[in-house]
Amino acid sequence: MIVYALITLIVSILNTKFVKLRPFLSGKTLILYDDGTLFKENFKKAKIDLNEFLVQCRTNGFFNLSDIKTALLEENGKISFLPYSDKRPANPSDFNIKPKEEEILTNLILDGKIMQENLQELGFDEAWLLKKLKKQGITKTNNIFLATYCSDGNLSVYLSGNVQNN
Repeated sequence: MIVYALITLIVSILNTKFVKLRPFLSGKTLILYDDGTLFKENFKKAKIDLNEFLVQCRTNGFFNLSDIKTALLEENGKISFLPYSDKRPANPSDFNIKPKEEEILTNLILDGKIMQENLQELGFDEAWLLKKLKKQGITKTNNIFLATYCSDGNLSVYLSGNVQNN
């Protein structure tokens, strides 16, 4: 383990100090697909078969290769996709909309257990929480899988459910 740790440390230092060694130590970015062309040699270098590539496309939301302009295999082993501009998801700036900033949610109940510390950080107590739950028609916390609180005052409750088989 010590030898492995030392080798990892040395490779990390070399990777940081010597930019020209990076392609040898960490690998380099490979173009797998660009503008309708699949680069078979880069697939071989990356040891990725076409089926795995197509799975990665689908899991990233691209069910049709014609929606993708470029796909790159990054140094960390993940595939990055650049869609054609008319195929990328719309975002608010496309419509000159400035949405309200998202807030971080605070977990108040996890798997039926009230998170007392989180309640206290928000300045609330268990009585407040039980009152909010009662307004939603919930009287017991033991069947709540997750309850979250947003700074806008919204309490979201997700109940435990039974497994459904299709």
